[in-house]
Amino acid sequence: MAPAAAAGLADDEALERAVIATGADGTVWVHAEGRAASFPRPDRRAALTARLAQLERGGSADPDLRAPMPGSVTTVLVADGDRVEAGQAVLAIEAMKMEHRVTAEAPGVVRIRVAVGDQVARDQVVASVEHDGDGGDAAPVEAGAAASVAP
Repeated sequence: MAPAAAAGLADDEALERAVIATGADGTVWVHAEGRAASFPRPDRRAALTARLAQLERGGSADPDLRAPMPGSVTTVLVADGDRVEAGQAVLAIEAMKMEHRVTAEAPGVVRIRVAVGDQVARDQVVASVEHDGDGGDAAPVEAGAAASVAP
């Protein structure tokens, strides 16, 4: 890491000094007032490649529903094996005193992989939606983009 000094305003008046460093993996670290925070650099090339692949498949959705951040599963809104519609909330995760609902991107049969009270990691697969052939003109469910998350 090659640290660099940076200055910024805090509390609208006080000048705060911080150290900013970039890790070998592109993660940006900010150190100030005895605290540190990390911010992963988004891999734009991988995101663009995944989006283009999704468009080539006709916009089909990822069957895996993932946790948007680390937290605790507070509610499972559907039973394993239930049929869900695109946009339907499947479960809720509490993180930082906020509830995040994980929703299905496409219609199909849901497979729940967690239970109420489970601690989950960011991007952990918490459920999946299998295409069941009963979605009208819906595109088949294939691997691709991340699950939609509604606050």
